[in-house]
Amino acid sequence: MNPFYRIYSLIFLVFLITIILLTGSRIHAQHSENWSKTLILKPETLNLLPDTTDSRLNKSSYSQIRHFERNEELAMNRVEKPYAEPQSSRQACPPEPRHRWTPRLNTSGHGALTESKSQLPIVNCKLPSQDPRNTTNYSTSNIELSEPSLRNSKFNIRHSKFLFTSSLITGSGTTLPFHLHTNRLGTVDPNSTNFLNRIRALGDVYETENFKLDYGADLALRVSENSTAFFPELYAGAEYKAFRLDFGRFDRPIGLNNHDLSIGSMMVSRNAVPIPRIMFSTPDFNAVPWTNDILEFKAMYSHGWFTDERYTDSPYLHQKYLYLKVNTGPISTIGGIIHNAFWGGTHPTLGRAPQSFDDYLRIVFSRPANPDSNAPPSQISNALGNSLAAYEFALEYEGEGFNLNATRLFYLEDSVSKRFRSPWDGVWGMNLVFNDENRILNAITYEHINTRRQDAKSDQERGRAGYYNHSYYRSGWSHYSRTIGIPLITRDQETDRVDNNIIVGHHLGLRGNLNNNMSYKFLGTYTRNYGTAEGFYKAPRGSIDFGERREDRYSFLFEMNYTLKSIDNLSFSFSTAFNAGEFRESSIGGSLGVRYSFD
Repeated sequence: MNPFYRIYSLIFLVFLITIILLTGSRIHAQHSENWSKTLILKPETLNLLPDTTDSRLNKSSYSQIRHFERNEELAMNRVEKPYAEPQSSRQACPPEPRHRWTPRLNTSGHGALTESKSQLPIVNCKLPSQDPRNTTNYSTSNIELSEPSLRNSKFNIRHSKFLFTSSLITGSGTTLPFHLHTNRLGTVDPNSTNFLNRIRALGDVYETENFKLDYGADLALRVSENSTAFFPELYAGAEYKAFRLDFGRFDRPIGLNNHDLSIGSMMVSRNAVPIPRIMFSTPDFNAVPWTNDILEFKAMYSHGWFTDERYTDSPYLHQKYLYLKVNTGPISTIGGIIHNAFWGGTHPTLGRAPQSFDDYLRIVFSRPANPDSNAPPSQISNALGNSLAAYEFALEYEGEGFNLNATRLFYLEDSVSKRFRSPWDGVWGMNLVFNDENRILNAITYEHINTRRQDAKSDQERGRAGYYNHSYYRSGWSHYSRTIGIPLITRDQETDRVDNNIIVGHHLGLRGNLNNNMSYKFLGTYTRNYGTAEGFYKAPRGSIDFGERREDRYSFLFEMNYTLKSIDNLSFSFSTAFNAGEFRESSIGGSLGVRYSFD
């Protein structure tokens, strides 16, 4: 894994830095070009304009004379065709301080519009949101000008959105049905009845045309056998154009699947309590400069801290991904690679793990541990820490009124994974989403999951890679006793180890609206579970009979949400779920909930 991830990490960093520089250069070039032009007026037009000032304004790339009472032609170095809109649709705006445009003679004998700080009464204007090019129009008795909107560059404090939810979740057995407690950010106690209350707030606290600051908070108050109060989400974020910086605990699943209907990504799902991180990312696909929107990219780089009680205490989390998207008409092709690595911390017998800045670089580039450190021999000969990674690909088709994509994730656990030793391991997915959300069926997700091979050769036991397990970081790919990735891989809380990672499964998710006030979601999952390779070694090698330890499970959930017609910010939810089969216990359960939101 060392050479592969070293090369990948280097390519990732070089590509990301290049994109930032190119995008920044492009933005700077456009900024300089847009604000360096000055309207040039003929001398005879100066008599028709208000008094002059000595301060010259050089910000008029979009400035232009749209109307002149004498219909005289005005000379200017660049004129852009204005946005056309029926006059009747404009809204009158109250007088407010505006930049005033006044003429000044330049060396060529022509006039240039300059800025005055006086208040200019606005006779006719329209809000920036009405003009897709984001311009604000000024109209006076003699001349009508247009400039880049100053309204969006002002400080704005937007009202936060608040959501209050309260729900009762219960089941017939000692554990709740699978879909009642998974993929809920670790807020539901699976071992008892839950009375769960959540108070959420989110909003933008500062915003300009290209920059904004926002926040999010989600307080969970749970009454159960393990009652608790904690924040599944608590973060602050900053966004500049295509780039975003987040700090705190936030819900950011990784993968190309439909996270609302999926069983969960094998990388990062919504199953566990989010790990506090500092993350730099491009949340959406963005065009690579000078590719005519044919090539797009999406990237993320983060550093995090595990905060739960673990066998190796307080390790760090390093994450990054890079996706490239090629657009060819209605069909797009996506390919990406994801790298997660936990490292550092304090081992109960070996002591403090390597965690210097040099060790951090070794993690980033997947290099072996320093031979002089106290890292175990396996990390000196292989790579420092424990890495989980994936190749992920997708084929998308944007049709008329719908979007269809097929996804394929190849899970990578060790150095031989990158050579497709286990080509069938991973997740196949199919997602269909209709643009009309009012359809009785507006989204479908199907997924097939297979983790049987786990890098085993024909003469080796299946499951030998021990997905999500690790000898040094024994708590594995988990946080607060919940699997961070796909929840079908389960853990034994008593041993703090994964106890079932050899699985074959099928999953179906449906979503739709029965009417304007009632929506539903259906999840159905079937799995064949084979435990782990540990304790099942036989002679001759490779002779394990999977049939003798196969345990099937069927898990279903049906959920409905009803919004009151008279109070559209008040809604009620009802769900029923059950498990059946040999794997774990069979149970039936359900939930009742109410949600209220306001701005």
